[in-house]
Amino acid sequence: MAQMLYRKWRPKRLTDVVGQEHITRTLRNAVKLDRIAHAYLFCGPKGTGKTSTARILANLVNCINPVDGEPDGTCDICNEFANNPIDMIEIDAASNRGIDDIRDLREKIQFTPNLFKYKIYIVDEVHMLTEAAFNALLKILEEPPKHAIFILATTESQKLPETIVSRCQRYDFKIIPFDVVATRLREICDSENAVVSEEALSLITRYASGSLRDAENLLEQAIVSFQTDLKEDQIRTLLNLDSDEIAIQIVEYIIDLDTRNTVRTLNESLENGSNPNQLQRSLLEISRAILLIKSENIDQLSFSENIKKHLAAISEKITLEKIVKIIRVLAEYKTDNKIPANLGLELVCVEAIIAVEQNDTNHIVKPNDEKDEIRPNIKASITHKESKSPPQVKINEDISTELQNNSENPIKGDEKNIPASGKAVSNSGKWDELIKRLSKIKGKRFNIGALLRDCKKHEIIDGKAILEFTHKANMERVESEIEDVTVKKLLSQDINEIFEGEYEIVIKLLDASSQSESNKVAVTSHLVRSAQAIGALILEEKENTNDESENDETSPGISKKHDENSTRN
Repeated sequence: MAQMLYRKWRPKRLTDVVGQEHITRTLRNAVKLDRIAHAYLFCGPKGTGKTSTARILANLVNCINPVDGEPDGTCDICNEFANNPIDMIEIDAASNRGIDDIRDLREKIQFTPNLFKYKIYIVDEVHMLTEAAFNALLKILEEPPKHAIFILATTESQKLPETIVSRCQRYDFKIIPFDVVATRLREICDSENAVVSEEALSLITRYASGSLRDAENLLEQAIVSFQTDLKEDQIRTLLNLDSDEIAIQIVEYIIDLDTRNTVRTLNESLENGSNPNQLQRSLLEISRAILLIKSENIDQLSFSENIKKHLAAISEKITLEKIVKIIRVLAEYKTDNKIPANLGLELVCVEAIIAVEQNDTNHIVKPNDEKDEIRPNIKASITHKESKSPPQVKINEDISTELQNNSENPIKGDEKNIPASGKAVSNSGKWDELIKRLSKIKGKRFNIGALLRDCKKHEIIDGKAILEFTHKANMERVESEIEDVTVKKLLSQDINEIFEGEYEIVIKLLDASSQSESNKVAVTSHLVRSAQAIGALILEEKENTNDESENDETSPGISKKHDENSTRN
């Protein structure tokens, strides 16, 4: 049976590991200085050399005559490593993830090595272990035998307990650079006497996305499929990829707001057999390339010079903000079995056009907004009556019904933001977008978007984003939530992005000067506070003209209903 290229070309020395010099240098020095750790943690994306480096390290620490921090390759130990040595145990944590497996390991680890100086345990995909298994492994890592070395490898280090990570020497493997992968593929082609064009190698490298193993597998698949002189078109046929020109054309149509040609070209590509997921990936690659050009990083592109020139011309048509919006929309596409794949991709492309178009029109003013501008000095419809005695607050008997009605119609008529003359007031379309974004953010106790729906007046004045609330309780809730640094940062980022600037957030009550002392008395009532704590709102305030209420047992400010037959008192 023929050996696959990625196994045939697996590195045997640390110097053969490409793209990870920061790790191989440290490991060589550790062996030279005899500063070998009892546990290592190798983290990074797939195909970047984690397992290969672990095997080389296992060979190196046991080599009888290491040369300059590398195994000599001639001693009995090095020869033994070519045939699955008994003292190097590789464990697949995905299939041996239970506590019983780790208990079995804990029992066997006490036995000394048969041939080597150290017994090496390589645990691949260690993040797949169960919580109980991690707890059992922790005990081994705390007090390991002197003859045992653990090498843990994972692609998802964030899933590991901190107690495990802190007991290992951690090494983060990075994605292998494009030119390093391309150079390695060229070396393999020359050694295997395979004739492959530079364009074909470039496409394979781009498709591998920094994984050398994936690139080697694709190269072997192409050699087996076509055998003869490999060209870029053959690689595209093998991977079921359209040409870059198709993706460039679609992205250009999106930038030009040409919905008709966007959908037509998209459907033509899908009807010719293109894979929707691959097409989306190509669209994202082209959009990212334009983003890099706009940010003056064209040297990081892996396209041909002709394509770079074409993309540079397209980038002149669009701003950085718009291309970011396109990338965000395209990245949201996911294959859904409920709708045809082509429909999903069509919707995403049209949504990208709408996102750019909305940015161009800056959210066209709605009729309600125009009406508000005609009446700039109209005050809010909610007014407070002056009274000598404490006001009564009427609480609706069916609170849930009122809350539902209010949530469905949070802003009606004159309660919308009405600009004062001479002040810069936030656009209602942008404000709606802000509410929509913040509705996804959950603070310590409350949803931020839901709280901001009570903000009836919002203005941008002198570098400040002023948010005025009609209810003190909601204002205090927002103030409490933004005490959390993370919540405040997210709120500031969204405001700055949507209103295109850097603004200081100022929170206050609407028409605070008109708030009467009686309102404060009502809010201090424990019944009112309890009702507000479960989401109730003060819908109406009434004066208490009945002298009896002054001696009533209920708290000030709470109206009490009396039946007509209660006169027997």
